[in-house]
Amino acid sequence: MIMNKKKITPKTEKLEINNVDDSGLDKLYEKVKSVIEKNREKVFKTINFETVKGYWEIGKYIVEDEQHGEKRASKGDALIKKL
Repeated sequence: MIMNKKKITPKTEKLEINNVDDSGLDKLYEKVKSVIEKNREKVFKTINFETVKGYWEIGKYIVEDEQHGEKRASKGDALIKKL
């Protein structure tokens, strides 16, 4: 059985650009801009925090590997140069 394929087009109303009321457009723009800026700031803070946390963990692993419970490592300078 072959079905006829009909092209369905949605009914839309054409907006006249000249007749659009943009009195609240500036306020909407500022609200949207504020949300974007606030969320970008949150993202940057999170990235910075996670970067510092990662560096701290790397330092911890190096200290644990080199010091083996001692107060100071004997070959730490050589390891840093190799890394």
